[in-house]
Amino acid sequence: MRKLRLKRLTILRHGPSDREGFLTPEGFDVIDRLTKNLLSRGFIDARTSFICSDQLRTLKTLQRIIRTADIDADDMGYEELFSLEERCDVPGAIRVIQEHAAIEGAEKMVVITHLEMAEQLPRAWGEQVLHAPTPFPSYRFNHGEGISIDCVEKTCEVIGN
Repeated sequence: MRKLRLKRLTILRHGPSDREGFLTPEGFDVIDRLTKNLLSRGFIDARTSFICSDQLRTLKTLQRIIRTADIDADDMGYEELFSLEERCDVPGAIRVIQEHAAIEGAEKMVVITHLEMAEQLPRAWGEQVLHAPTPFPSYRFNHGEGISIDCVEKTCEVIGN
């Protein structure tokens, strides 16, 4: 595997969606505000790599972000990024992120996932990948919120919409 060049990892919970997985009108508004926030803070740009779980609601969130940001990016869905209650494969998610980032040579990556993964993945990434001196806190994210990790400084900040 190629060396990991990742400087920023942003982990987001998908936007509000209906039962079929499509974003609701509120979901469009939430994700549009989130995207403007990500752009204004420099967390995404034309070179950012994007991945999501294999669920429609995360795919639709990813598509809305890249459309709103006017970024030409592929949408890649991975089962390992799905979570529901006790089903949360954090080691699998870390592996997928590392492999995708290495293949893409990504310096910035956005991961769109679900509640449990958004809560657990940042701490695991900080401990297992970055070996950060202070554990990243766990947050209970609303739809369209997340955390952005500076992989060089080994710090993180919460992102709202």
